[in-house]
Amino acid sequence: MIATVRSLLRIRSAEREAAAANQRLDILRQELKRSHNEFQQFALHASHDFQEPLRSISAFIELMHQEGSGTLSGEQNIYLEHILAGTQRLRRLLDYMLRYSQVAHENPRSCGMVQLKSVTDGALRNLSDAIRDTQAQVAVNGPLPTVWGHFPSLQQLVESLLGNAIKYRRTNTPLSIRVGAEKCSQEEWLISIEDNGIGIAPQHHASIFLPFKRLHGREIPGTGMGLALCRRIVGAHGGRIWVESSPSRGAKFLFTLGASQGSELSASRQDYADPPLGRAYFKNFA
Repeated sequence: MIATVRSLLRIRSAEREAAAANQRLDILRQELKRSHNEFQQFALHASHDFQEPLRSISAFIELMHQEGSGTLSGEQNIYLEHILAGTQRLRRLLDYMLRYSQVAHENPRSCGMVQLKSVTDGALRNLSDAIRDTQAQVAVNGPLPTVWGHFPSLQQLVESLLGNAIKYRRTNTPLSIRVGAEKCSQEEWLISIEDNGIGIAPQHHASIFLPFKRLHGREIPGTGMGLALCRRIVGAHGGRIWVESSPSRGAKFLFTLGASQGSELSASRQDYADPPLGRAYFKNFA
């Protein structure tokens, strides 16, 4: 009987410790969520407020460059061009940060059934100049589905992935891009955007989705926020995104989207947390 009582006391003590640990964990989760929301608000306001002074700086630099073209020395003109290029790059970076922050605050009521064909057509129209200049061939393999989501965000997603394919093409090979979709289950579609570009080494498959991560120098312009924004958008829709690629063999980006409103509801319960990076991510840790 004494042994039984001791066992019961140990069980009761363990239960109290577990309850206290769960309470502390809940407090930490709430604190983490609060900090996350505060950071999102800070990034949203900072990226928005910084745009106006940068526009003024860019405008005055352009005026100085135009009005002083006959009086400035060659070196001074070069300095102004570097300043202007730097401010333009910073404006693009802040624009991506603003979009990145806004994705987390999209109103779920603005979502609905979206035709991916319309999304892709809009993205292709916005990239028409780049497609024409690079003579890229873009093919849609089969019909594209209707999914549940936010139309502008999904168009930004597809446009970013197509733009990446154009940016990271091989100079000695005609660029070919293929867009496709297949049904994973009753609740989910798998969308793929594949190219024959320079490819990505396996050790970078996970890190390319991190903010400000760039694998190339200034010879290929960029902010390092494009794929991070893609990951954010897919995560806000409750999906996953990953890449299958190797150097000189192109890249195939894959992401999942819900087939109906019921599929999207699970995403709203995630508070737009960053999604898993998919199979390629876990391969790096196998």
